[in-house]
Amino acid sequence: METIKMHVDIPDDRRLVLDLRVPASIPTGRTELVLVLHGQKKEEPQRSRELGAFRGKIRIAEDFDKPLEDAFWLGENHEISR
Repeated sequence: METIKMHVDIPDDRRLVLDLRVPASIPTGRTELVLVLHGQKKEEPQRSRELGAFRGKIRIAEDFDKPLEDAFWLGENHEISR
């Protein structure tokens, strides 16, 4: 099995005529040809970010900076404070 890779431009009429030079290692006669078309990923334009879009929607607990107890690190405390 041989691999032939080439880059092509698809014309507006969507008709592509290929003229391939087959390597000498491929015997003449009937064979199977497989074409794999990889579509190009379209780049989506980046949305601009809005400063303060989440203001008032996030709450930080009063004890956020408080050190966590050993029970937390040892997996013994399964409580979730809200």
